[in-house]
Amino acid sequence: MDTVTKAGQRYKLSFSKLPGKSFGPYEFTEAIRDLRISALLEPMDARNLVMDAAVEGSATRETA
Repeated sequence: MDTVTKAGQRYKLSFSKLPGKSFGPYEFTEAIRDLRISALLEPMDARNLVMDAAVEGSATRETA
């Protein structure tokens, strides 16, 4: 699972394949770029995950 958590005006990322590790904090566009590279997400999927976290406080996506 890939998880994005809103931390103030920034975002922290965590990945189930790297348990106990958190990355960031990143600004909005940096978080999207990191998800595209680290989690190999398509641009729209990365953007949607960060947008969901912006609204809900956190968002998680199952990994294949």
